[in-house]
Amino acid sequence: MLVGDDTEVGALVARGTDALVSGGDLWAGGEWFDMAFRAAERAGDATAMAESVLGIGGLWVHDRSAAGTAVLLARLRQVLGLVEPCSPIELRLRARLAAETDYRSGGYAAIAAVLDEAERSGDATSRATALGLAHHCLSGPDHGYTRRAIAAGLIAESSRTGQRADLLLGLLWQCVDLLLEGDRHAGRRLNELREELNRADHIAIGQAVRGLSGMLAVRSGTLDADTVDAAWYRGGLAELLPALRTPADDAGLAAQSTAAALAGKVAEAASALARLRDLPRTGGWLVTMHFVVETACLLEDVETAESAYEQLLPYATLPMMSPLADACYGSTRHALGVAALTAGRLDDAVEQLRLAVDANLALGHWPALAHSRMRYAQALHRRGSAADRAAAARQRAAAGTEASTFNIPVPEYGGGRADRTTVATCVRQDQRWRIDYGHRTVRVPHRVGLLHLAVLLANPGRDIPSLELVAGVAALGAAMPAPAAQTGQPILDRVAVREYRDRIRLLDEQIDGYEASGATDRAEATRAEREWLLAELSAGTAIHGRARTFNDNPERARLAVARSIRRALATIEEVDDHIGEHLRDSIHTGVRCSYRPDAA
Repeated sequence: MLVGDDTEVGALVARGTDALVSGGDLWAGGEWFDMAFRAAERAGDATAMAESVLGIGGLWVHDRSAAGTAVLLARLRQVLGLVEPCSPIELRLRARLAAETDYRSGGYAAIAAVLDEAERSGDATSRATALGLAHHCLSGPDHGYTRRAIAAGLIAESSRTGQRADLLLGLLWQCVDLLLEGDRHAGRRLNELREELNRADHIAIGQAVRGLSGMLAVRSGTLDADTVDAAWYRGGLAELLPALRTPADDAGLAAQSTAAALAGKVAEAASALARLRDLPRTGGWLVTMHFVVETACLLEDVETAESAYEQLLPYATLPMMSPLADACYGSTRHALGVAALTAGRLDDAVEQLRLAVDANLALGHWPALAHSRMRYAQALHRRGSAADRAAAARQRAAAGTEASTFNIPVPEYGGGRADRTTVATCVRQDQRWRIDYGHRTVRVPHRVGLLHLAVLLANPGRDIPSLELVAGVAALGAAMPAPAAQTGQPILDRVAVREYRDRIRLLDEQIDGYEASGATDRAEATRAEREWLLAELSAGTAIHGRARTFNDNPERARLAVARSIRRALATIEEVDDHIGEHLRDSIHTGVRCSYRPDAA
């Protein structure tokens, strides 16, 4: 509690006004106004009580605790019965009460009615109060035109009220509106607001501007912030699950559902998702739907994906942003594409993700662009024509080049749970192996069994004799066997050979990109994987690209392969039991071995 020497009501109100309006200190202003309200209540000064409770409300509508909200609403109703009806102060009180009620219900009717009254009243202060509060209640995707008019009106009204806080708030709302619509001139307006703050600081508006700047930093590829959007794009959302289990709003609950799904907590993810039905289209709705779609994809929830697609389609041209534009998840077209992919609507998925790539490029949202490129590649791959596969390779290569330029991670969408034929991948990276399963990734030290896993995972659904897996390891670098000895199945079939060669071409492009950008460490690591793949291909294929075959004791091969794979799986499980469980359920060993994700 702040302590002042002067306890007169007028002085307390003045201190609260100076802290809140002039300095933007919401906490200090609230403390002074609370003391002023209590003093005015004791003195029976209704006007001072009204000014104090309006000051406690702050500059805009806040997310308070349930107790704080209840106290504020009770005081507003108390004071409304004390002031003169239809007076300017009574109008401002009703504007605050209407805004607090509408904001929490997702409505707008109450504050709109009071705003109409304020327009007719001709009182500048009442109109500025109603405009600022009405804008905050209209942060949903359906109200862009009305929001812009309100922000412009607030800036114009600031010249009549003479309050700098009205001007700053109007400029802030204009910045937020432009960002929410993906307007290319948003940066210019943000710079104007920063210049105004440079002349004299305002804590609340300055904090909001820092939120906008943080969002733009994530767009540029700076992902070290302790925020949900940064965690999502650096692949660490599952790590935030404990904190996300106490969500403050629908967007937080949706993020919890996705984090739980990524962590393998299927029941928790499904439970959270089930609570996100028939949501009002408030300011956080698009962010909420982003996570709803991602969770539906992870859980293979086709019904939810279909519903989300239809709901999102009218907002395809908008970015998915939080109400104050302090978090952005790229173009809504990306969510439409993922929803269509989950529902098996491949033509729709390809088209929406193609447009998402263009939209995220226009936004300059490099992490979202990488996600859209990789999802686009996944959709093209699943559709499966020769032209689609070539386009998919180009998108993966472009994502890799951009990732190296902006130093951001590239998500791996080998198919995810919605595309079980490529659920898991295993590739060599220098002296370690990287295993990807959906959104999860682990890196483990080399073991012989991981080479067997790499071959099996590159050939999902195909039986490969243990004899040939063992021979593949022994033959690395060895001379080609005599033609008479060539019987049995190849260790690398044509599909695997083609995929390895596609990977080598992609690595060549990435190496060129890393070297061009001066990322020598990344270039060396990528070159090491390329050299290993070349060695694997040379061991697995003969002259003119024919597949090599091997002979040996089948029973010895069966035992050796089973033992090596068991050890490799144990190593993986030590790092990630979710991936380990999937591989144990889907890898089958014996005389013939296979990877069958459909059986997992």
